[in-house]
Amino acid sequence: MSRGKIVILIALIAAASLYSLYRRSVAACRQSDRELNQRAETLRGKAHDKLKVGSTKKGDVLRFFGENGIPLEDDEEGVHGEVRAPGCYSGCGTFAVIRVKAKCDEAANLKSEPRVDGVCPDCT
Repeated sequence: MSRGKIVILIALIAAASLYSLYRRSVAACRQSDRELNQRAETLRGKAHDKLKVGSTKKGDVLRFFGENGIPLEDDEEGVHGEVRAPGCYSGCGTFAVIRVKAKCDEAANLKSEPRVDGVCPDCT
């Protein structure tokens, strides 16, 4: 076999290997996107089912955060927390965050429907 044919064969093998790695990477990103969206949708559904505006007390909101493994902050803006999810999301980030926010009134009742968002802070 001539030297030129060997070089071409090596180049083809390298190109096929790189393409295979690229396809796996794209598949992993799509899987991460699906998992993030599913987790956010599950949390959104649980929040909608368990946290009712006007009748849910702040203690129940805090318990909801704990039951779902969401570290929380409680300040003048309400109760909020976020969970980091490592992975590749929408082709533009190395991690994503699921944020949950709930506002309570002075009487410690839930004031508005809890908000659940999945975002990728690396994306611009």
